[in-house]
Amino acid sequence: PAGQQVYLAASGTLTVAAASDMPIAQNRAMGEVGQTLATFKLTTGPQEAINITKIIVTDTLAGTATAATGSVINLKLFKADGTQVGTTVASMTSSAVGQNALATFDGLALSLAKDKAEVLTLKGDINAYPNAVSGSTHAFKVQGNGDVTAIGATSGIGIAMTGAAISGNVQRAYRAE
Repeated sequence: PAGQQVYLAASGTLTVAAASDMPIAQNRAMGEVGQTLATFKLTTGPQEAINITKIIVTDTLAGTATAATGSVINLKLFKADGTQVGTTVASMTSSAVGQNALATFDGLALSLAKDKAEVLTLKGDINAYPNAVSGSTHAFKVQGNGDVTAIGATSGIGIAMTGAAISGNVQRAYRAE
């Protein structure tokens, strides 16, 4: 009799997409805390669970270096159950590309089960006047494969993220609404 067929997968998969509850474009008043800035949906394939150790979020439309690094502070990532992932990023750093700024969530211990989706919510505080730049625009983005460091839980192989760059809608900081 014929034996059971066995299939081997080299490693798992990870896809990033915009979550269905991505916040709309809106104005944010300086001094507002705990604002939802963007939501990202991470989906694993059926091959294996995925361990994520680093996520870089880019603020792509900051306008000036001061606006980029000073207008939005205390950035945090949360799972759907409200659990914070990693530590708070007190302030963003300037990027070598244009006037972008980076929030690097490093040293994460985020485990995603195989064949599941997890929504991560990015929250932050709009800095108070005069530290924030009135009229500055901010769109938070997971730009591409290098922005998420992921390893297969079983294979130990680095996982390349797939999916187009995901950008949240523009959040504009104003001195008052």
